[in-house]
Amino acid sequence: MSALPLVVALSFAATVQLDAERLVHDDARKVTTAEGEAELTAGNAALHAERITWDENAEAATASGKVVLRVVQKGLLAVVADVVTVRMSNGEVSEVYLYDGIAMRKKNTTPQALLAARTPEQLAVTGNTTMTMVTSHLTRNDDGSWVIDELGFTPCECDFDRPSWHIGTSRTTLDLEAERASLLFPTFYVWKVPVLWLSWISLPLSDRQTGLLVPRLTSTALNGFSIEQPIFVTLGRSADMTITPAYYAGNGGAYGISGPRLGTEFRWAPSVGTSGRATLGVLWDLRLQRDPENPAVTINKRRGIRVDGTIAQVQELGHGFHDRLNVSLLSDGNLLKDFTPDVLAREATYMRSSASLFHRGADHFAGLDVVFRQDLATGDTLFTSRPDSPNPVQRLPGLVFAVPSRIIAGPLSVSGRAEYARLAPLLKRGDSLEPFDRFDVMPRVDVAGTIANAVSLGASASWRQDVWLSELDGHAAHRGYPLFGATASTELARTFSDSVRHTISPQIEARAVPAVVGSGTPPRYDDVDSAITGPAAQAVALLRQRLQVRGQGDVIRWDLGQSFNLWPTLTTGETFTRLQVAAGIFRTNATVRFDPLLKKVTRVSLIGSLDDGRGRGAYLSYENLSDVGTDRARQPIDLLIGSRLVPGAAAQVLAFGGHWRVGGLGLRYDSLFLNLDQKWPTQQTVGVSYGPACECWRVEVWGTYRGEVFPDFGASLTISGFGTLGTGG
Repeated sequence: MSALPLVVALSFAATVQLDAERLVHDDARKVTTAEGEAELTAGNAALHAERITWDENAEAATASGKVVLRVVQKGLLAVVADVVTVRMSNGEVSEVYLYDGIAMRKKNTTPQALLAARTPEQLAVTGNTTMTMVTSHLTRNDDGSWVIDELGFTPCECDFDRPSWHIGTSRTTLDLEAERASLLFPTFYVWKVPVLWLSWISLPLSDRQTGLLVPRLTSTALNGFSIEQPIFVTLGRSADMTITPAYYAGNGGAYGISGPRLGTEFRWAPSVGTSGRATLGVLWDLRLQRDPENPAVTINKRRGIRVDGTIAQVQELGHGFHDRLNVSLLSDGNLLKDFTPDVLAREATYMRSSASLFHRGADHFAGLDVVFRQDLATGDTLFTSRPDSPNPVQRLPGLVFAVPSRIIAGPLSVSGRAEYARLAPLLKRGDSLEPFDRFDVMPRVDVAGTIANAVSLGASASWRQDVWLSELDGHAAHRGYPLFGATASTELARTFSDSVRHTISPQIEARAVPAVVGSGTPPRYDDVDSAITGPAAQAVALLRQRLQVRGQGDVIRWDLGQSFNLWPTLTTGETFTRLQVAAGIFRTNATVRFDPLLKKVTRVSLIGSLDDGRGRGAYLSYENLSDVGTDRARQPIDLLIGSRLVPGAAAQVLAFGGHWRVGGLGLRYDSLFLNLDQKWPTQQTVGVSYGPACECWRVEVWGTYRGEVFPDFGASLTISGFGTLGTGG
């Protein structure tokens, strides 16, 4: 049986309580010894051990034998050791000495549950251990934070009993309530090998904490060595931002940057249905200016300030109203090529921005939008006025009203769409396209039904009317045409073993424009402007087969089709086939299009991948496309296929690679050919990494080679919850 508990009065009316199987009290020395399942409780803590000695004069307790200490004020802290000495101040634990033990930060539990865990086994299953600390001395400050000397700790690990990495510091201030650790002279160790030393760092102990993130180091042939230091700032529960000062050393060549840069990223999500992200980068480029049309020609003047920015937001305004914003702008057309080493990303020829405000109801859609395109073909600035500089036509603004399909009688339904758009360059110049207004209206009638529950039939009739009005001289052009369409389809199915289903679905669709009426020549901006120029009738026949497995969906899907021009001249269009396979670890998607009249392959596309879900996989991507595209790519807005064009050449892109994990070792390889006549890839990357199976941390070295350019290389150390030191290749 347990002895009666002993309650000892302390100064300031604070108390501690001892409970054990045997209690021995020395009144002269004011020392009490508790043995056998001894438990000492105070205002903010509980101490359990085989033996506890309490010194009332010193306000200290020494525990030995399976010691478990739990402290629950302003955070949850636990200690497991062979010997622990605690000092009290005002009835609370103020100092802890431990021998041969560890301290642990606990989360996802309550103070009551932690205080009830009296043994190491009970403590292990109480809540989650999010950090372990190896130290011998902890001191509690007046604000509730802990000062820890000579600390070695692991903030994240799949196995805290055998940690594969840790951080060693000479002095640490740990604030459990604010979830932040301030480290003096920290050294990062992987196993027992030091990989990084810093003079000081403030380390967040949760996903959203204000403070320094680990720096990013990069070395590329485009921009030389660079260093970035992200600073994360929380702005309440619904917003945060990252401020990133950086410096780029620069390198030779026509493209690239050199100098300091300040990047800012702001994120917000104030309510359900509303979220956004904005970035702004300001660069002081120390390199010399270039001729906008010829980057090889330089001017003896610094480039100065260059800016890039993006805004993306979706928002529900209530009562059916929504807004969407997606803006990307560069101060000049060369900034993308200067900043981006990747050979595909840097080849973008324009950048598109859009903003819209719309109302969606059960019986209508109404919206206002603007679309801006920044031409990146030359190095001109965003608002340049140089003659012959890019000045693309913009949509400023557009108004759309649409009525979805509504049944009016039996199988008959009606729908419609009307649009107004002002299409004009942002800057009016003598050499730019003239601004114009466009009105587009299209009412439509549909009828649909089935025959003998076997064949689905549908037909439609509509009229598209367009009017273009020049803002320069008031000249008007117009075009109108009727559009008739029909579809027919059926499906044959058979089930095998109650789990495998095979379906065959023949389909045919036809569209016809019997006549086009109008006057004047419309300008060219988008697919509405470049739609039908004369009478036409077309059809596409498709045979689709699907093999479905219960619980897996489509395992095989195969389409075989043929397009036809029926009028004014009867000719075949392209023959095409598509194959999709998803079986186990294998995925593939293949497309072939062939023009039987020209006897030319207009497109070959293949994407295949293998992934076992355990860190091992490979992929292959091949694209062979004619220089005039396919009839599908040239398809006018209201027809099924485009006009026949004779291909002159083909562009080919081949990409392949793989990744492989063997234990903690990871290997990856990526290769890209932009021209298959080349002996070596246009771009290839090799990476070697190592980390535990739980991915708490991973260190990688990588290199990227692009032709004859000196390879980019770097190393990265990724720590779960703390970010990445270095950069990925």
